[in-house]
Amino acid sequence: MLRSPFKQTLYIDCDSICAGNIESIFNRLDSKSIVYTHVHDVDWLGEGKFRWKSYSRPFPQGGFLCYQSDECARAFISAWKARFDAIPDSSVFPGGDFGDQKQMKIVCADFLASNPEQLAHVPNFIWNARPWNWGQLLRDDHFQKVRVFHSYIFSKSRFMNHLFRWDTAMQWLPTPLYSSLLQPITKHLLLRQVKKLMLIQLRKLEVY
Repeated sequence: MLRSPFKQTLYIDCDSICAGNIESIFNRLDSKSIVYTHVHDVDWLGEGKFRWKSYSRPFPQGGFLCYQSDECARAFISAWKARFDAIPDSSVFPGGDFGDQKQMKIVCADFLASNPEQLAHVPNFIWNARPWNWGQLLRDDHFQKVRVFHSYIFSKSRFMNHLFRWDTAMQWLPTPLYSSLLQPITKHLLLRQVKKLMLIQLRKLEVY
């Protein structure tokens, strides 16, 4: 993150997919150094099952970070990196007390106390839609609003992998033809498959 050559950078986890135009997120950096999303709020019921409570709790989710190339953002990322680097490799556990998520939570709390005007959060069900919010965002008819879906299950879909390869291969075409014809088709197929995978996952895990 510290090596980004851009004045403004959006980091998302590698198991995320963009389902819409993401340009508007950079507008939030007009007056902020860092923009992040909150984590979901659920009751864990064992065996991976859960019951949804609310879209968010006031803690950052480490799979999304939009930031300026300025002193505040560099200090934030450096502090996050330093805390994580100090953890022995044998103790690292994603999502636990010795994972990058917990270290980001600590650093974010420190910066909110000292530089609250430099940080802002955006709705996680739009910008970092994790599986635990999927059921409610479908019930609330927010599916079309989502810009970034975040789940490992997408990388396991052969259809989606083939779709991404096909879309990449077609980008050599003239821009008007690609953007007016092929891109809408790709987006339609992508969102249809996303919803299918979401419903399969929810039937397995969500308890009402």
